[in-house]
Amino acid sequence: MNRLIPHSIQLKRRMTNLSFELDRETEILWCNQRHRERPSFTPRLLRDVQAFQQRVKARHAGIDAPAFRYLVWASARPEVFNLGGDLDLIYQLVTRQDRAGLLRYVRACIDICHQNANKLDLPIVTVALCQGETLGGGFEAALSSDVIIAEDKGAVWLERWVGFARQFGGLAKVDRLGVYAASFSVVSVVGSIT
Repeated sequence: MNRLIPHSIQLKRRMTNLSFELDRETEILWCNQRHRERPSFTPRLLRDVQAFQQRVKARHAGIDAPAFRYLVWASARPEVFNLGGDLDLIYQLVTRQDRAGLLRYVRACIDICHQNANKLDLPIVTVALCQGETLGGGFEAALSSDVIIAEDKGAVWLERWVGFARQFGGLAKVDRLGVYAASFSVVSVVGSIT
């Protein structure tokens, strides 16, 4: 696998919650969430994703043709892509009435989705490979990609369907379609990939 990792994208700091590799033949940069703590957007996963996004942007700034055409987000855990917000952390912040901490966490979640939705300012296609469960903010993060590929056995939930208020992520894309139309589209696409 090491032959697939481009030296130019290696980071100085070891990432424990994110791994990446470049397949030069297919021009795919694979980014796998490792979920060392919980299969959600923990602060450590967010830091790793932010560092990765910043490094890739800095390395390829001003380059018309980066070493990859596709950036694929996936999970190293086949049963879950991402369950969204770190509910343990959110509970702690709310209990302590730590508004500033909660705002920092929410902004970090928004920032990584925003960077992905803008393709890291590169001429690439972003893909979310949702194997297993993709819930809440995990689905909003998937929606920030250009393409979503999902297994038919995986569960896909939005906060609105389970009684949570949505935040500021990719769910805005769904609002434009309407919840019913969007749910039908997601089910139709997921059901057709077999």
